[in-house]
Amino acid sequence: MKYSFLRPFQLSLWGVRRTTKPEVSQPACRKRKRVRHAQSDGELHKTWRALRAEWFPEAPELDDYAICWSSRRQKRTLASCSLETRRIRVARELSYAEHRVWLGPLLYHEMCHAYLARGGPVRDNPAAKRRACGHGAEFKAIERRFPGIAALDAWIKGGGWMRAVRSDRAKRASARKGPRIPAPAAAL
Repeated sequence: MKYSFLRPFQLSLWGVRRTTKPEVSQPACRKRKRVRHAQSDGELHKTWRALRAEWFPEAPELDDYAICWSSRRQKRTLASCSLETRRIRVARELSYAEHRVWLGPLLYHEMCHAYLARGGPVRDNPAAKRRACGHGAEFKAIERRFPGIAALDAWIKGGGWMRAVRSDRAKRASARKGPRIPAPAAAL
C-alpha cells in the first residue's frame, strides 16, 4: 500500500473510518472474583436444626450447612442447595412476616437434597450427585413425608411466589424513595 500510515483506517467520501480494533493490552493476571462466604442467619439455621432433629435425626452432619438469605433478587428460585459448599440460600423475598409460613416446607425441601447427597463427597460420587440434584422418585418419596409440602406447591402454582416477588420489589422501591410527607390539611 502506498500510504502505510493509513492502514488501520479507510478513507471514504464521508470521512475516515477505523478498519481494525486498537490494540489493548491485557493484564498479566486477571483478578479472580471474590467469593463471599455467607454466615448462617440465626433464625433460618434454628429452623433448619429443628427440622433436621425432627425429620432426619440420623443425619446430624446436616447441621453443618450454612443457611442464609440470598443477596440477589430472585424471580424463579425460592431456595437453592449447594452440595459442594454446603450452603442453602433462601430468596430474600421470603423474609417478610407474611411469607415466613413457607420457610419450613422450603427448608425441608432443600434438606432432602442435602440428605440424599450425604453418603460421601458429592464431587467424587456422580450417582449421589444425580440422586440429590434431581427430583426423582427417591427424592419425592422423602419429600412427601412433610405435611406442608403440598400447601407450598399449591401456593407456588397459585401465584403466591410471583406475588411475593412483586411485593418485595414494590417495598424496596418505596424504601428507596423515602418516607412520604402527608399533604397539609386545608385551613378553615
